[in-house]
Amino acid sequence: MIPSRFLAACVAGVIAAGVYACADRVTGVDTVPAAIDIVSGQGQSGTVAEELSQPIVVRVLNAGGQPLGGQLVNFRVIQGGGSVFAGSSLSNADGLAQERWTLGKSVADSQIVEARVVDASTGAALVSGRFLATALAGTPITLQRFNNPQTTVAGTQLPDSLLVLVSDAYGNPISGATVKWTVESGGGSVNNASALTTATGYASTKWTLGPDAGTQTLLAAVGTTLSTEFSATALVAGSVRMTKVSGDLQTAAPGAAVSVLPTVQLIDPNGGNPHPLGGVAVTFAVTRGGGAITDGNAVTNASGIATVGSWVLGSQSGPNELTASISVGLSVKFTATGVQTSPDISVSFVDPVGPFVGDTAPILVRIDSRFPLSTVRAALDGKVVTLTSPRQYYWSGSISLVGAPRDTMTIVVTATDANGSVGQGVRALIHDRAPRVIVTQPADTSVARPNTLIDASCEDDDPNGCTITVRMTQEPGGDGGLLLAGPTSSPMHTSISLAPWEGQGRVIAIIAQDSRDQATTATRFLWVESSPHLQSIGTAEGHVVDADNSRLLWNAGPNVGITHVGGSSETIASGLPSGFQGSIARAYLTPSGAAFAVASGGPPYAQLYVWLNGSLTSKTLNSTSSVAAAGDFIIYTTSPDGLYRQDVSNGAEVLISNSSGNTENSVGENGDVAYWNLSHDVLRFRGGSNTNITSDNGVNWLNVYPLTDGTNIVFLRRPTGVYDGAEIWLFDGTALSMLAPFRSIQVLPHSDYEVNGGWTAFTKADASGFAQVWTRSPSGVLRAVSAFATSSRIRALGTDGSVVFDTDVDRYFASATGSPTRISASNGSVVWRSGHFIMMLGNAAFTVSP
Repeated sequence: MIPSRFLAACVAGVIAAGVYACADRVTGVDTVPAAIDIVSGQGQSGTVAEELSQPIVVRVLNAGGQPLGGQLVNFRVIQGGGSVFAGSSLSNADGLAQERWTLGKSVADSQIVEARVVDASTGAALVSGRFLATALAGTPITLQRFNNPQTTVAGTQLPDSLLVLVSDAYGNPISGATVKWTVESGGGSVNNASALTTATGYASTKWTLGPDAGTQTLLAAVGTTLSTEFSATALVAGSVRMTKVSGDLQTAAPGAAVSVLPTVQLIDPNGGNPHPLGGVAVTFAVTRGGGAITDGNAVTNASGIATVGSWVLGSQSGPNELTASISVGLSVKFTATGVQTSPDISVSFVDPVGPFVGDTAPILVRIDSRFPLSTVRAALDGKVVTLTSPRQYYWSGSISLVGAPRDTMTIVVTATDANGSVGQGVRALIHDRAPRVIVTQPADTSVARPNTLIDASCEDDDPNGCTITVRMTQEPGGDGGLLLAGPTSSPMHTSISLAPWEGQGRVIAIIAQDSRDQATTATRFLWVESSPHLQSIGTAEGHVVDADNSRLLWNAGPNVGITHVGGSSETIASGLPSGFQGSIARAYLTPSGAAFAVASGGPPYAQLYVWLNGSLTSKTLNSTSSVAAAGDFIIYTTSPDGLYRQDVSNGAEVLISNSSGNTENSVGENGDVAYWNLSHDVLRFRGGSNTNITSDNGVNWLNVYPLTDGTNIVFLRRPTGVYDGAEIWLFDGTALSMLAPFRSIQVLPHSDYEVNGGWTAFTKADASGFAQVWTRSPSGVLRAVSAFATSSRIRALGTDGSVVFDTDVDRYFASATGSPTRISASNGSVVWRSGHFIMMLGNAAFTVSP
């Protein structure tokens, strides 16, 4: 308690006569304030930020206890943050002075006002007195909720209490306020319909959700004007995941306890952001094999975990089951097997490797026994089979699971020896067929521009269905399994962007997965090319190997076909002959059909197929690289006969030479054949006769690999005994000339030189040693096409003098007089057909539009 009077020493002024000057010289009354008495207003209570009901009053007294009038009394708020009305007051004749006091805004602060009297001449503090008051919270203005929203299983109490805080306009908690709790939807209940707030302003209740799935609501209200709504999500069996954490697939002796306690976890999938469900009642019960448990009624903790107290198996050998379930009908099953052991018999499983088996469970065990065995039997899903011994120590058999439930099972193999001793082996497995993934789109080797449609579904025996996920593969260059789409429930119809891999080839994995994480993967190789210079002609059922404006020639494994753009597709060869394990080496569309060569790993090493008028014929070659075609003409070499030309429009075949080279010869659309012979000279076949273009006879020069368009012939020339370099030479119908001097690198037809319509394209090293593309017009004008700081390679030449060529990673187009323009990445192949370039990439063909 603060005393009601504060005494102070009289301030004396010693005068010359040595007497005190503390008395009025007229009345003789002592006028020096010696004390302040608190008269009234002490210890009041009031609402925060409001004026107290009574004024605060003091009396000023001198040392003799007499009231002093006319004394200035100051009132100051020294704690609590409130205010006084005037701040000062003069005492009346009775020594009384008073003031009005408005409290501060916080009930947590002490409320103190001090009344002070000071020396009128010096300002020195003489006496003071303190008033105390209690601030009370104001009218309820705010109702703040906590632990909202929550999720749990329908019909179950939420794990956290609903909590509200009632406060006034200044955030002061209000105690003793009545909070009413009313279930608005869902049919649930609370453990108390109303509650008084505590000294700290809080009130709480427990909410048990109703039986229906979805959102349920509850209203907390103070009076009729202040309320807040809580919401909770009630989950039913299909929206809760119960998983086995530990304790499944154990073995123990009959009548003994398992070593690991069965434990489950409840998870709310929450749209891909899972979280555990605490406070949910879980019931454990023995459902097979007898035995007993303790503490079968458990409640999940904050991590969603619930565990049985103990599990003792039944007294007989064989399977035991324990089921954990929750109120909405969701359950999981634990299995354990009572197994007999014998020091004389050891049973170990080789197969199934597990844990999953389909509709047939293969069984292979090794049994080591001191004594001969009389019987070996396997039991699974109520079925028993006798195993046989294919070789010493090993016993095998199988059990059909067709019609068996998709469930966890246990194979028990019982071996009995001649003395009646029994030894058992156990292998837990899961009868669960792997999901089947069906991919409609994208097709293998298709082109993403840069988006591609994913149209996939899965089939499975899982009642929960299966999900589809799309990832990059884990293989080198597959970007480590990067997620591209999903997981989503089957089917998946979506588009993904492969823009980060523009100009590259990538393998994506389309994965079907069931609720047990058993997965099946289908892969698709995709090219990513979105250049606006490529206009789609169409797609085929396989890899496009040649194309024109209306047809695509394709290869898919052992099948070859022709797709008619905007129309039908026909397979012209299927199941290539036995022993032919390679893919198409060279393939051409002809005006009347198609021709293609297939290489294999054994004799015959090469085969030529010709498709004409709906019929496929074939013949054995000595080299697939001897095949070339233009127009209706195709050439090839056979062994031992030599080089032939066939007119595929009528089947007429002509022997060109029986001493030709067996690789990289050429034919023009007019039927001219340019080839090299065993003397390494270049010859031209025209009009039924052969003419030497070169006559070096391999003495000083080797002339090989000629290309012709029926007008020009371009070939390689290298010194005898040199194989790692060459010159490029041209025969223009009348004379020979060198196009490119010797380079000590590999020089190849179609990449370093090409002919078409009287035009010639070739590569020649620049001053830095980089191969640059040049062209020669029919009139003999030479032009440098490329000038990059890297080497270039020809991909196709047009009859108008335009050329398509590649650098390391890019592909360019240049007209007969124009500068190069980038058209795409350097993937796929390019041909000149019907007056323009066609690029073939994967299962697609594109018109090049520079």
